[in-house]
Amino acid sequence: MAAVSPIFQTYPNQVVVYTWSPLTTTNTTGVSISLPWLSDKAIHCKGTFGVSGTLALFGSNDNLTFQQLRDPLGNNLQFTAETLKQILENPLYIQPQLVSGGDGTTSITFILVARSATRFM
Repeated sequence: MAAVSPIFQTYPNQVVVYTWSPLTTTNTTGVSISLPWLSDKAIHCKGTFGVSGTLALFGSNDNLTFQQLRDPLGNNLQFTAETLKQILENPLYIQPQLVSGGDGTTSITFILVARSATRFM
């Protein structure tokens, strides 16, 4: 299994976008990224989930032990269908993972959009 590396893009107004694609039953984990200075983050999860495919977003402050992240209502960020959610926590590292299910058709794209109030580019 290989970890999926994200593609990085920048946009005006201090916006950055990381895209991991595709996460599959063979390549279940995205390479972690570090964006602690970008406190406003949202994740868009889309694609073919296959049979009972469940993906989640995890965070870590040591890049070794990851915990599941939550939305602003305190719900775990788990995805079984296309959705767009804001991320509550702001850990040092963020990583998407296929946590259960899926089949040969599973092919998911995670798009993380982050914004900074200060200019860094």
